[in-house]
Amino acid sequence: MKSPLHVLDISETKENYSSGFKMNNTLDGYILYSQPSRSAAGNVAIYTTHTLNALQQTGISTTDDQFEIIWVEIVNTKAKNMPCCCAYRGILADVIVYIFAHLHRALRTEGNMLDIN
Repeated sequence: MKSPLHVLDISETKENYSSGFKMNNTLDGYILYSQPSRSAAGNVAIYTTHTLNALQQTGISTTDDQFEIIWVEIVNTKAKNMPCCCAYRGILADVIVYIFAHLHRALRTEGNMLDIN
């Protein structure tokens, strides 16, 4: 069966740094990239089909007490590469300040991936 969606972003998958996933998160036809949480909830994940050439960008994927962010780069041989992101924020997080700070850090760190050079 063909996969109708090539990239899926999902949050609240319940993966924790110390205990792993609480349930089976395998999807037939997809590769799972995930960023675990420090809490019992949370976690962000990106699924890509096996037909895509995708790489998790661990240098800018992050988890802290307020946010979990995962970046995956879709490598394209006929056009520019495509960065994909899935983010989750805790209820007390100042989302605007944090996201801008994270993006600023990501652009400095992974400028080539985000095509700003």
